[in-house]
This record gives sequence, C-alpha cells and structure tokens, in this order.
Amino acid sequence: MRTSPLTVNTAGTVDIDFEKEPIGTGKDGKSVYFKDRRPTSEEIAEVVQSSVLPEMFKSTYEAITKRNPFWNQLSVPSSNLYAWDPNSTYIHQPPYFKNMTMDPPGPHGVKDAYCLLNFGDSITTDHISPAGSIHKDSPAAKYLMERGVDRKDFNSYGSRRGNDESHFYRHFDKLGRLRNLLIMIYFSSQAVKSGVRRRFSRWR
Repeated sequence: MRTSPLTVNTAGTVDIDFEKEPIGTGKDGKSVYFKDRRPTSEEIAEVVQSSVLPEMFKSTYEAITKRNPFWNQLSVPSSNLYAWDPNSTYIHQPPYFKNMTMDPPGPHGVKDAYCLLNFGDSITTDHISPAGSIHKDSPAAKYLMERGVDRKDFNSYGSRRGNDESHFYRHFDKLGRLRNLLIMIYFSSQAVKSGVRRRFSRWR
C-alpha cells in the first residue's frame, strides 16, 4: 500500500503494515485498523455525486474566452504548423524535427558501444533532469545571458524544458555532485590490478 501524508499522520509512522497492524485502540479497547477509518468506494462515490456537479464546470468553462482580455488580444497565426521563433529561449525547434518525415526509418542497431559513465546508486532524476532554479554560475545561466536574458528572468529549468539547447545545458548543473565510478575504479590501485578494462568489456 502506498503511504500518503494522511496515513502517516494517522499512524504516526511510516514503518507499519496498514493491512495487518492496528493504527490505534478504540474506546472499547479493541484494535483499530486503517481499513476501519478509510471510507468505502460506495461512500466516496456518494460524496462525489452530491458535491461534484456539472454546473461547477459549466460556469467555469462556458465563458472562458471572455474572462481574460489579455489572452484574447494575443496574435494567433493562421497556419496549422507552429511558427518557431529562433530567438526564443523557452521554445526552440530541436534539430531532430527538421528532417522528420511521416514515415520514420525506425530504430537502428548499436555496435561497438562502450560504457562511459557509471554512477551506481549516487544518481537521481534531479541530477539527470533538474527542474529547480537556474544558478547564476551554471552553464545554463551563461547560455541565457549570452542571449540577453537578465538574471531576474532566468526562471527555472522546468519552465524552459521546451528549449532543447537550454535543456542540454541544465544537465551540467549537477556534475559536481556526481561521481563516475569508472574513473574512480580506474585510478584505484585495486582496480588496476583486477583489470578494469576486462571488467567492462562485456558491455561492448
């Protein structure tokens, strides 16, 4: 069972099996389990039917084109294709789109490939694809400043995911925190004796 903040607050710990262990004791002295406090599917459906009404959505969306005059004043191109702006630092046409056809050639084989990076368990999704703020001394910040973007307008990595160039530079923001085990093993005397080249030759 996935542990949510609600269940943690109820039980007071995450180290618990909610299906087998009680979360407390009732006034009658009997054990109380999470299933005793959790509403049934029928009870949830009843609340949804009585509280989530069609009028709520109709009132929100029926006049959506009239509520924001700034949005309505935006110039909209008549073409069915997106008009790429080469000067945009938010949305950029990636190179693999330029020669793409309706009939892609399909995947190709990988031959004589080598393992260049081995991070073990020291890497997270934030290392690979950070989404937080852009540090003023990062490669991505340099990329933006070279294109006339002020520091106050850097925004975040997540907001600039539509630009493949700035997206590329953000991968270098966390390099100082990564450790390539191939290099560490190679320069250790123990690895040299055991033959690090033979160890990874099977990945070719």
